[in-house]
Amino acid sequence: MTRLALPLLLGALWASSAAAAQETDSYTYATYFYCDVTQQDRADEIVEKLDKPFYDAAVADGSITAWGWMEHIVGGEYRRLSTMTAADVNSLMAARASIVAAMRDDPLAATLDDICGSHADYVWEIKFEKP
Repeated sequence: MTRLALPLLLGALWASSAAAAQETDSYTYATYFYCDVTQQDRADEIVEKLDKPFYDAAVADGSITAWGWMEHIVGGEYRRLSTMTAADVNSLMAARASIVAAMRDDPLAATLDDICGSHADYVWEIKFEKP
């Protein structure tokens, strides 16, 4: 399995489980982060303080249906995975743009970028077969 395949598979499985709770088709925006392993705990603290309130608010107002921040445990170079799920791709991209804009000027965002300086983004479409 390539270095990319395992993280992508894990992200897809998580997105599927989040969407399964809805039992409707949905889309997930997944960002896989390469992070400095000596500072990744600090990255977790920043996400808790900076990102979580924005993502929780987006879930509360219905802009997105779920979000997650996952920790690397075994294999590969990716250290963290950020996800957000919405009912349709347009809503997903609009919510992402809004959240990114809201956090952009916070110094903690720059610190997170320093810790997790490189990433790869993917959008997953989760389809459910209707009986």
